[in-house]
Amino acid sequence: MNKKWVACISQTGSELYAICKVLQVKPAKLIVTNKDVVIPELWNLGIETVIVFNNRPSEKQLIDAFEDADIITLHGYLYIIPPKVCEIFKGKIFNGHPGLITKYPELVGKDPQIRAWGKYPTYGCVLHEVIAEVDKGEIIDFAEIDANSVKDLEELFILLKALSANLWISFLKKKLEVYLDEQNS
Repeated sequence: MNKKWVACISQTGSELYAICKVLQVKPAKLIVTNKDVVIPELWNLGIETVIVFNNRPSEKQLIDAFEDADIITLHGYLYIIPPKVCEIFKGKIFNGHPGLITKYPELVGKDPQIRAWGKYPTYGCVLHEVIAEVDKGEIIDFAEIDANSVKDLEELFILLKALSANLWISFLKKKLEVYLDEQNS
């Protein structure tokens, strides 16, 4: 049985593209909220269904877009998922967060890597389930690096992006196992 994967982006989609290339699989549906910044490589994957919103999708639009999804992943998705959508798709929506909220819960919310810079002995990212409370869902996995190994904020962004992609790859290999087997046979 195929698992229907829906991915959501608001930024370039470079993380999603990297994940797709490593796993050799693509989501069944892509939700985009800012098509002007999406990297061309992502469009070239040939994702069957792409839904583009010019701004924040409504609750109903998200419910319709997520219909029949087995897993929904957020990659640089800049909008909070409404509580009703979280409830309907409970246990199916997952987000990557570039703040080590396992150690530093104050890094919940927007731009945690900027807020963390120079203040903590470690930096990191988490993969978590999405619930109505922002960045408060069950932590699925996390990765961290020593702050002394990072020379500047730009490098921190690059390292956290790589750590996040690796978390996603491990998670999606397990979550989409049947789907991956069928796609690669």
